[in-house]
Amino acid sequence: MIPWLDNASNLFSDVLVEAGYLLKAERYLLANSVEKMKSDMQRNRVDIQNLTIEGLGLYASPDAALKLSSLHNSKGREFDAVAMIDVHEGRIPNFRARTTEEIAEAKRLFYV
Repeated sequence: MIPWLDNASNLFSDVLVEAGYLLKAERYLLANSVEKMKSDMQRNRVDIQNLTIEGLGLYASPDAALKLSSLHNSKGREFDAVAMIDVHEGRIPNFRARTTEEIAEAKRLFYV
């Protein structure tokens, strides 16, 4: 799990810098967050070898963490910024939507 965290923070930083959401000088922010999580896990003597994704979430700072969520799970919540992944024609509105009502609901969800 720890190597995954390190790799993910590097890859996510690359993507966010390339997309212009982070400056190159801010690239360290995600890595610093991971280091804080690792320190907290060591301090709490977490069994890192058996740590699950769900367990990992306990060590993210809820006020400063990057939150990954689906469209449905984000409904009714407020965020300062949102990055939507895999948004292109045929995916939004939901590719499963077939009827006019289903398409209208998918569009409402997207705009919420």
